[in-house]
Amino acid sequence: MVLVTTSDGQRGIDAIPYARLKSEMSKSVRALRSTLAGTDVVGGGSSLAKTPSGGDSEAKPKLSEIPDFKHWTTTAGKTFEAAATKIENGRVLFLLPNGKSLWGEISKLSKKSQEHLPAD
Repeated sequence: MVLVTTSDGQRGIDAIPYARLKSEMSKSVRALRSTLAGTDVVGGGSSLAKTPSGGDSEAKPKLSEIPDFKHWTTTAGKTFEAAATKIENGRVLFLLPNGKSLWGEISKLSKKSQEHLPAD
């Protein structure tokens, strides 16, 4: 998964599954450029972190910050790819590969998909 964020890493802009990026590189790049055309990505600090020796090293996200994208199935039999990021009041917040988020009722997920939800 390739995640595109603002320069300070505070806001997700887009997420592209590696398989799609690899198989449809030019289409993925065009879609990303289209997304970035209307997005202000300037304003954060440098994406590089200073090391104690004064050199630069790339800042890496913590493992807990990387979304775990999975395939989910609804009780109606429809499937979708997303990462479950939050569970609250019988609902789950999904992060979609395009960077958008949406809430869904846990009861609308198949029993097998419900078993893959993280413990709240």
